[in-house]
Amino acid sequence: MSSRTFFFIIIFLIAATSGLASVRRSRFSGMEETNLVKNGNLQDGTESWNTWQPKDSAEFTFNKRSGYLNITIPDSFSLATWYQPVKNFRKDKTYEAQCLIKTKDILSSSPWGGAQLKIEFWEKGKWAGYVASPTMQGTHIWHKTECRFQVPENVDEIRICPFMVNCKGSAGFKNFSITVYQPAGIPEFPENGNIDSLGGWKNITGKKTGFFHVERIRNRWWIIDPEGNAFISMGVNAMAYNGDEGLNTGVARYRDTVSGKYETRGEWADSTIKRIAGLGFNTVGSWSDDETFNAGMPYTKILYMGDNALYRGGISIGCFADVFSDEFVTWCEGIAETECAARKDDPLLLGYFLDNEMKWMGGWEDNPKPLLNRYIESGESKGKTCAIEMLKQKYGTVEKLNEVYNIHSSDWNNINSLPVRKGFFDRAVRDQLDFLGLVAERYFEVTARTIKNCDPNHMILGCRYAYNTPDAVWAVSGKFVDINSVNIYDQIPAERTLKHCYKLSDRPIMITEFSFKAMDSGLPNIKGAGTPLLTQKDRAEYYTRYVTETVKLPFLVGFHWFKLTDQPYEGRANPPDGENCNYGILNENDEMYETLGNAMSNVNKAIYNLAK
Repeated sequence: MSSRTFFFIIIFLIAATSGLASVRRSRFSGMEETNLVKNGNLQDGTESWNTWQPKDSAEFTFNKRSGYLNITIPDSFSLATWYQPVKNFRKDKTYEAQCLIKTKDILSSSPWGGAQLKIEFWEKGKWAGYVASPTMQGTHIWHKTECRFQVPENVDEIRICPFMVNCKGSAGFKNFSITVYQPAGIPEFPENGNIDSLGGWKNITGKKTGFFHVERIRNRWWIIDPEGNAFISMGVNAMAYNGDEGLNTGVARYRDTVSGKYETRGEWADSTIKRIAGLGFNTVGSWSDDETFNAGMPYTKILYMGDNALYRGGISIGCFADVFSDEFVTWCEGIAETECAARKDDPLLLGYFLDNEMKWMGGWEDNPKPLLNRYIESGESKGKTCAIEMLKQKYGTVEKLNEVYNIHSSDWNNINSLPVRKGFFDRAVRDQLDFLGLVAERYFEVTARTIKNCDPNHMILGCRYAYNTPDAVWAVSGKFVDINSVNIYDQIPAERTLKHCYKLSDRPIMITEFSFKAMDSGLPNIKGAGTPLLTQKDRAEYYTRYVTETVKLPFLVGFHWFKLTDQPYEGRANPPDGENCNYGILNENDEMYETLGNAMSNVNKAIYNLAK
């Protein structure tokens, strides 16, 4: 063999095994698939995020030949990204984006901060949404990450983005690819067997108390049902006779359908519970009608203690209830006496949700005003007094506070506002998070105490966090709740993030909203969480993957699907946010999506075997 021939053989082998070649073999079908990404063509995209620090606050090292990118973020910076535009895609395909990520010395103030791979959607030069892989923080070795996506109808460009957010430290990215995803098919799972009348599993037993509670048995958390058997809560949210009324139409198609099928709401509830039980569900989720509580299935109750105090009681600092006020305590006592006292002996009640997706960060808008700043601006309130007292303890003198915040207050009593700081490792931002811990402590202490005074028998199921709730809140909650609850509309929850949240609170976790929507339903799927899929078959596959992979975590004790029925094409009127998505197990004609239903049945009826 000539030296020239040997040289070309070596070059071929390197290209074939490096992951940088433009063609690779599918793990599922064996077909060759074209990689849409040119690994040497990444661009600096940080400048386009003009609400953040300037791009020169981050350091980038990019090897154009190999496609290797390293991003380093100092303390004062929150976000950095590069990207490559991709236009040669098809909208009738499902794609899988992948890369390798290695992180070093990443620190974050939140469970969702770190390095990740994002796919951004762009329409006529404007950002139109994204999907993303789970974030990574402490990998230290190369790990593959992936996300699957389908391109929305009006999108004309996608961007693959190595991305760092809400953190400092360094991360390396390489071997980027976007290829057509070839599903392997949905496996059949063996049914659990040995199920009790409530949906619990007789193969694992705990203490029989007559009420639902949690126990850690052989290194796994379980809900224990009133009969003393292990229970994983598989729930459906919003089982409501009225369904959703269309925005500005006054029409509720689901209600019109079922009112013609059933003589009474009770008959509808019995039929609906029987249908979802046939799919292996065992819990009535939030926003369900009271009639469903009387149909023999375990149920949950959402109390809205904070939001009711805020919006109905006027106990407000803007976007959050003034939890330090005496009025907040009185309001919570009233809710507990009304909603909890009469239920204290009900064995079918799983427990109480305190609220849903509270604005712990100060709001949902970009750069929201933190709760510390809102309390400081709240006038002569007990909450402001607590905030000033915390700052006194941290700084000692007002002069030191002035130095950190670059203000000119002559006296603690003259502080009526503070500048909002962005850097996650800024000392002033630490103040925001420390005060948030005090707010959370007060909120959970008051709500838990007032409930337990009226009903000592049932669990407190947390407050259904949005996925981006800070560490400070998770850490405090474990003192007061039996189960923490969180809503996650990702393709699959980040295992590392859930483990981190569990470690903070040492309480089991229930996922209380997740869903997938598809375009073949005929609905717009524009407003509402989650990226649309193409078909009902995709929904079935994504449900299977989400539940089977996540239930393996030993602290996961429940999954609640959002929701029973589709939303109206015109958008829902209550709340008037216009959500118009194919979230339903049923359409508005009360017809089941059979492919999705079969997948749910397959997974749900095997849930204990999958979890053990």
